[in-house]
Amino acid sequence: MGLPAGGEALLWKAGQMVVIVLINTIDKYAIGIYSVVGAIQGLIIQLYSGFSRSAITFVGQAWGAKKYKMGIRRGFDCLMLSVILCVAGGLLIFLFPEKIMSFFTDNPVYVNRGIPLLRIIAFTIFGQAANIVIGQSIKSTGDPKWMLFSQVWGTLFTAGVAALTILVFNMGLKGLFLTVMADEWIRGIVNTIYFI
Repeated sequence: MGLPAGGEALLWKAGQMVVIVLINTIDKYAIGIYSVVGAIQGLIIQLYSGFSRSAITFVGQAWGAKKYKMGIRRGFDCLMLSVILCVAGGLLIFLFPEKIMSFFTDNPVYVNRGIPLLRIIAFTIFGQAANIVIGQSIKSTGDPKWMLFSQVWGTLFTAGVAALTILVFNMGLKGLFLTVMADEWIRGIVNTIYFI
C-alpha cells in the first residue's frame, strides 16, 4: 500500500520541479506570479481536501463492511460538498480576481498578469476536486495502484504539454495553467468513471 502512494507523491513532486524549471524560462516575474496564484489556489484546495479526508474514512468504513454501494455514495457525497465549495470559491475568484490578487501583492505586474490565471483557476478547481476527492475514495477501497498510474499520466501530460505551451507556443503562464486545468479535469473524469 505504501509504495504506490509514495511513488505517486514522488512523481507529483518531480512534475512540480519540471514546472518550476519551465516557469523560470518565461521571465523574471513568472515564478513570483505563479507563487501568488498558487497560494490562492492552495487556500481553496485546503477547503475541499478536508472532504477528501472524510471520503477516506467513510468509503473505507463502507468497504470494510462490504457495503460497496454505500461507499460509492459516501464518496460522491464528499465530492458534492467539495463542488459546493468550488462554486463559492470559483465565483469569488472569477468575479473579483483583481481584489484577491491585490490582497496578496501590490505589485501591478503581478496583479495584472495574475488576473487571467485566477480565472483559469476558477474552472480548474472543479476538476481538481474530483481528482482529489474521488482519488482518495479509490485509495480507500484498497486500490492504491490506480492513483499511481493516474499520477504517471498527470506528470507526463503536464510536463510535456506545459513544455510545448511555454517553449514552443510562447503562451507563458497561461499555457501552464491551461495545461494543469486540462490534466485535472481529465483525471477527475477518469477517476470518477473508474470509481463507479
